[in-house]
Amino acid sequence: YPYNLSALLDYTLKDTNDIFVASNEGSFSAIDSITGKQVWKQKAPKMKFNNTDEIHIEYHNQVVYYNYSGNETLIALDANDGHQIWSVSGPRYTGDIMFSGNMIYLNSCSSGCNTSFITALDAATGNQIWGLDFGNILAVEIIENKVYMSGFGYLAAVNKITGEIVWKFNGDYSHGEICYIIEDSVIYAGTEDNSLFALDRETGKIIWQAKSPGLPYYFYMEGNTLAIVYKEKYVAAFDINSGKQKWLLDVDMNTSRYP
Repeated sequence: YPYNLSALLDYTLKDTNDIFVASNEGSFSAIDSITGKQVWKQKAPKMKFNNTDEIHIEYHNQVVYYNYSGNETLIALDANDGHQIWSVSGPRYTGDIMFSGNMIYLNSCSSGCNTSFITALDAATGNQIWGLDFGNILAVEIIENKVYMSGFGYLAAVNKITGEIVWKFNGDYSHGEICYIIEDSVIYAGTEDNSLFALDRETGKIIWQAKSPGLPYYFYMEGNTLAIVYKEKYVAAFDINSGKQKWLLDVDMNTSRYP
């Protein structure tokens, strides 16, 4: 193993036999997961690690992506030999690196994370195609031709090619934190102010609205029933067609502490 005990490490082992490792000693390496032998090693910026610094590694389609918040740079390396394909500067903290078609999507935030960004890059060159900033992004996912995201007081759909905001739901006032699940053509969104909405996935229009006992922690679909485990005390079930509550169980504990 090529690093001392003081090294800051992060790694990924997904869809590849290699483990990609970053070290605060100033290197980025690929290690064969079967033999433990080093496949390649490249120089990387030395890390002056503190409690706010983060590193992020993702592998996709024979390319490994490496982001270190300390130098605010995202680097794309050939996964086979480690040579650099491109390098781009960007927001400091990258929480998610997502892939769709020939584009890369970054969910990141500025120093202090007061502002969140969704940025679309060309996967071949690293050039920015579009970028949007939001107050705070809590969750992001890509489905078909849209990027869906939620944050404090909003749920939005963005055209993944152009970056145009297709729709943004907030009920004309802040609902606080919003958690959601997408099932077929409907988005089920639970809010911090005790509301549950069914929204049309394409338009964002409200199909139905119901009262809810709190902010959802976990969703589960079974037939025409939406079951929700809430962050505090409750588990409930709703009819997905009408929003009518089928049952409510008070478990009298903080359910978010349990899997």
